[in-house]
Amino acid sequence: MSAVDKVQRDGADAIAIPRADVDNNVDLARDQSFLWYDVRAISLGLVLLCSLVFFYHLGVPALFEPTEGRNAEIAREILLTHDWVTPHNNFLPVLDKPIFFYWLIAFCYKLFGVSEWSARLPSALAGFGSVVLIYLFARKFLGYWEALWSVLILITSVEFFALSRIVIFDMLLCFFITFSLCCFYGGRNSDSRVKKRVFYLLMYAAMGAAALVKGPIGLVLPGMVIFFFLPLVKKWSLLREMDLFLGMIVVVTIVAPWYIWVEIRNPGYLSYYLWESVGRKCFPLFNSTFPSRWAVVLLPCGLSGRASPLDIFISFGHQRQIKETGRRDNSISYSLDGYAFSVLFIFKY
Repeated sequence: MSAVDKVQRDGADAIAIPRADVDNNVDLARDQSFLWYDVRAISLGLVLLCSLVFFYHLGVPALFEPTEGRNAEIAREILLTHDWVTPHNNFLPVLDKPIFFYWLIAFCYKLFGVSEWSARLPSALAGFGSVVLIYLFARKFLGYWEALWSVLILITSVEFFALSRIVIFDMLLCFFITFSLCCFYGGRNSDSRVKKRVFYLLMYAAMGAAALVKGPIGLVLPGMVIFFFLPLVKKWSLLREMDLFLGMIVVVTIVAPWYIWVEIRNPGYLSYYLWESVGRKCFPLFNSTFPSRWAVVLLPCGLSGRASPLDIFISFGHQRQIKETGRRDNSISYSLDGYAFSVLFIFKY
């Protein structure tokens, strides 16, 4: 019996439409609810807004002391001393941070001259790149409007805006950690074995670069997100897919050359740096100047600085998506949970 005969006999409800088709049609209707040139206009407006946020009057304010002035001066002395291995401040070795961030500032000095704008350019580019990553990730796994709202919420977050316009390590670290986690999720959701391998290799490369920006935290933070994510989704088979041994080779290949080089130039550097960066943070007994009870007070203050005025729309948008599509992708929520657990754990130390 044809579909027309069924409708004539039993009515329009006689033909059951698969739920997946309904979901796809809802997504298609929602994404095609405006013309293609409206999409381009909105996207262009978003690019202009992000450019304004990150680059407008970037070099106008003077460098604030001590952080910006110190980091900018260390990069300047790389050009003066021609020493691309050991960072110097006032021509004395400074070995409390890796050198990759100073390299980027020094390259900007060579290209554009020594100025506040050149010193802040790597942070601004890292902030812009983080926004692009978040947009592409949300566009692929959530939808067009979710991507737009994600970008708007991110660029209106107070601390994200501030760190993207000052000479400090954190925004470049944020970019590489974001890149590594996006690659992890992309590899997890890829059907092709080749694509999985590429995504995971890029993830390890980004983690290695993050470790060159600010030390072990570049490995620990994304690693802990993945660690908390796996038991939530109960996908322990991902450990085999990730090829941990090959990943260790990639990370060591990126990180080890500079650490070995600087140890040869400055004997005892590794023992000093690993103790200062890892030991004191992992053993609070030796760092008792900051009582742990203050974390209860300062944590809400720190989180409020990371908030955006648009955060109130997140829950409403998520509930609307569930209502319209009837779907709930818990894997992204679990990823965010893993990130939150990791940040809280690290904050304690």
